[in-house]
Amino acid sequence: MRTSYLWQSLVLASLALSGLAPAARADAIVLPPHSVVEGRTIAEYTTDWWNWAFSFSLPDDPFTDPTGAAANMNQSGPVFFLAGTTGSTANRTFTVPADTYLLVPLLNFELSQLELGDFSLTEAQIRSEVNGVIDLVDELHASIDGVAVPNLFDHREESPAFEYFAAPDNLFDLPTGPSGIAVADGYWLMLAPIAAGETHVINYGGGVSAFDFRVDVTATLTAIPEPSSLVLCGAALCGIVVFMSRRGPRSRTRPADSREGP
Repeated sequence: MRTSYLWQSLVLASLALSGLAPAARADAIVLPPHSVVEGRTIAEYTTDWWNWAFSFSLPDDPFTDPTGAAANMNQSGPVFFLAGTTGSTANRTFTVPADTYLLVPLLNFELSQLELGDFSLTEAQIRSEVNGVIDLVDELHASIDGVAVPNLFDHREESPAFEYFAAPDNLFDLPTGPSGIAVADGYWLMLAPIAAGETHVINYGGGVSAFDFRVDVTATLTAIPEPSSLVLCGAALCGIVVFMSRRGPRSRTRPADSREGP
């Protein structure tokens, strides 16, 4: 019996570790436009996304990566950033931390004093240029597990002014250094966290006919427990093993001196 109980405990613990324990499936959910996540708006998270984008040096970056191997580079915090492309198609497969929000770029644009080569430009002047480009977007698409996401043009998020530091040999071919005032605008989806063990296929992108520019990305992502969760699960498994080993074998018969009740 001891072996049987121990085996059952190990199976249950293993299921918990792999995310296969019986539970209601929670499909990826698109949050409403302009939602607040962990005390910050989606627009504010887009400034973090742009800082993330400018932090990479070619060729080690998630944007030119065709497979998803670089998707987890420099990721931290409550929101996981998905990468777009510089105007091409990509089919990527990667893991994401479970219980982490997902920021998905459909089509976006950014300008800064650094890019425009004029550090005297005001925020209003830069914002006008950025807004004008995004006004030209005429195609957006997004689907989750083959189901189209509706009303994509409602998900326009205009960033507050921000700054970033452009890494050497960055994706955008900018000089290394501080950006000065930067502003971004575009279309984004924020997805609610997905549970460990779940896999979703997300297709996203868009286009600007006037520039003959189009982005199309298919991301197959699987949620896995964060390392701290794995440590806790492992500790629980060890505890189960120790507990069962101390219980000793159970007798299948009553002791010889036992008596039935009156």
